[in-house]
Amino acid sequence: MEFGDQAQGALEVEGIKFLFSQAGALINWWRDRHSRRNPARSLEEADRTLSKGVLVRGDADDDLIRQVESCVQVLGQEAATQTQALEKPKDSLAHLRELQQLLKRALVADETENPEDETAQLRAALDLDLVEGTATGIRAKEIAQSIRMTAWIKAGEVSSTGSITGIDIGKVGG
Repeated sequence: MEFGDQAQGALEVEGIKFLFSQAGALINWWRDRHSRRNPARSLEEADRTLSKGVLVRGDADDDLIRQVESCVQVLGQEAATQTQALEKPKDSLAHLRELQQLLKRALVADETENPEDETAQLRAALDLDLVEGTATGIRAKEIAQSIRMTAWIKAGEVSSTGSITGIDIGKVGG
């Protein structure tokens, strides 16, 4: 085997390890979140942090995570049966591509992660079943300094009398 073939093989193995690592972390995050979930409570945005610089998208739902879990199980079964994996490499490749696409739908880079940036940050995350009044992620009368704000709100249902506001600021600047 030539060096180029060895290098390509090593890159492929590392890519597969990365996909499985991200999928495993996502599944563990999801299981942990559901084991302590209380629909009436707000979720801290930090709860969406999968790893340094990677967040679970706000719209990643249970169905999407179950699809990731199912794809990982299928790939695990294919890998466990070595002859099956050798006989059907195209199936395994298709499942790896499917896992990659599912992870693209479930994860996003945390662009607020910049250790050199000294800008203050304020984050709010709400996960609500029903909104009948007003739900606001962040409300401030006045912002006098530079600040990065992020509000993530997920609501199952908003009644006709309900309203949702991500960020409400009265006055910006000094």
